[in-house]
Formats: sequence, C-alpha cells, structure tokens
Amino acid sequence: MPYRSCVLNANLTKGAASLSDVLRLLELWDPDGESWLQFRERAVEWNLLGKTSRSRAADLLSNVFFRRYAADPFGQPARRLRQLAIAGVTRDALDRILYYHAALTEHLLYRSAADLVYDHRARGVEQLTKRDVLRYFRTLEEEGYLSRSYSDSVTDKLAKSVLTALRDFRLLEGSAKKRLAPVQVPAEVVGYVAYALREEVRSAKRIIEHNDWKLYLLYPREVEERMIDVSGLGYFDYHAAGDIRRFDWTYDSLDEYVAALARA
Repeated sequence: MPYRSCVLNANLTKGAASLSDVLRLLELWDPDGESWLQFRERAVEWNLLGKTSRSRAADLLSNVFFRRYAADPFGQPARRLRQLAIAGVTRDALDRILYYHAALTEHLLYRSAADLVYDHRARGVEQLTKRDVLRYFRTLEEEGYLSRSYSDSVTDKLAKSVLTALRDFRLLEGSAKKRLAPVQVPAEVVGYVAYALREEVRSAKRIIEHNDWKLYLLYPREVEERMIDVSGLGYFDYHAAGDIRRFDWTYDSLDEYVAALARA
C-alpha cells in the first residue's frame, strides 16, 4: 500500500521535484547490497550528486529521496522505480510516477495540485501565479490545515517551490509565467496508479472515483475514458455497464505489474 502523509509542512523547500538527482540516486543505490545508512554515507562522502556542500547532499538524500521514495521498510517505492528506470521505461512515464509518490508524501504538493490546479482547470483558468498559491496557503492556514504558521519569507519560498515542482512534474509549463500544461497521462502511469489504488480499495467504482486522479487533473469522466483506452493493452480489462464497474486484473499485485513493464 502506498505511503501517504496528511501533514502540511514546508518540507517541499528542501527540494522541489529534484528529478535529475532522484534518478541519479535510483541508478546508484543497490538496495540489496547496502543499507540505506550505508548508501547515504557513501553518497555524501563521495559526493555522488556533485553538490557544492555535503550538507546539501545529505539534505537531498534524507528529505527528498528517502522521505518520498524509500521510507517503506522494504525500500518501496524506490525498488520499483529503480527497476523501471534501469529497464528504460520512458522518461515521461517515469517522471509522472515519481510525481505520484512525491505528492503522496508531500501533502502540500498533493493539495496544491488536486485542489488549486484542478480548480483552475475546471474554471478554465490557464495561468497559475505565485499570488494564487499564496492566497491558497492563506486559506489553508485560516481553515487550520497548516501544521504551523510560517514567516513571509518561508511562505514565499514555499510558494516558489510548489510552482517549480508542478512545472518539473509537468502539470505546469513556462518559466516566468506558469500556465497549465496539456493533460497527458501515459498508459503505463494509468496502470501503475490503478494497481496502487487496488492495494487500498477493492471496489472498481472507488478506484475510478479516487481523489488521486485529480493529481493528474483528470475529471471523473476522463478517468473512465483512460481506463477504457488502456484496457486493450494487456494491463487489465475494464468493463462498464450502467452503474456496474469491474476490473479483470492481469497481474496479482503492483510488483508484478512493474516487473511486466520492465520486461516489456
């Protein structure tokens, strides 16, 4: 079952998406040959990320790579992601799976995407500004969701980190002015999220209606359309008739699905 955090904090300032660093660490880590602590020590000591300071490297390892992708006792989802990266799964698909787990861990990123950006798309608003993000933060604080109050400088940095992460994870595009990117969810990602949700909920209807799909800005009808599109690719068969929804799963688990993607 994917790890989820429901805590809204400022951890995103430790590293927005950090995709190149995460992919580099996935290549370098041998989860069966060394412990996490051994890998962290080696990565920092040998400066495997090429950072200007050891503290910056240690911060990325602990607060980005480990927190988002390897906090599970079995080293998941980093093991699965490493398998997909080594197998040559497309960068587009891999980045969006990395985004999924980053959003599940960084709840502020989750909420910013599934609430703020999703609402922008629903209202037909194409541009997302730092002011929009700061206004959203104030709403969260007023409603008592933020774990603590932050200074203006920290809040400003956090808003920039949210915008950078959303751009790097391909929900937004543009440098100075951020606008919503075209909605694209590769078939491999649809399958990955469907199998991940299957570990939490068994009902096909609850999988289709799950809030996680908002992370990809998909409306409910679009989720079902993507399921139908993907259904013929061998990942699973999806059937809808009236109010009845059913999955016929090709694989018994997310691990088996990932292994099949890697073989392909």
